Amino acid sequence: MPIFGQKKYSVQGVYDMIVSNGGEMYLDDIYREIERSGELTGHDEDDNPTGATRYKHNVRGYLQQLKREGRLENVSRGLWRVRKQ
Repeated sequence: MPIFGQKKYSVQGVYDMIVSNGGEMYLDDIYREIERSGELTGHDEDDNPTGATRYKHNVRGYLQQLKREGRLENVSRGLWRVRKQ
């Protein structure tokens, strides 16, 4: 359950967002929700040294962390689903 005031631009925020959207979301939809949240700074929207948009790179890292923890699975290209326990 999302906690009031929980940031979407965080590991737990991304997980809660997917749960609250029926348990699965496409990566582009996750990006869109974070962009709409108003939490991003100019720094987040800049490119990192590898040329990737910083916040998108971070979100992909959050998803990989959740996958390693067994909380999410990547069921097809760009589609993330809450893993059944």
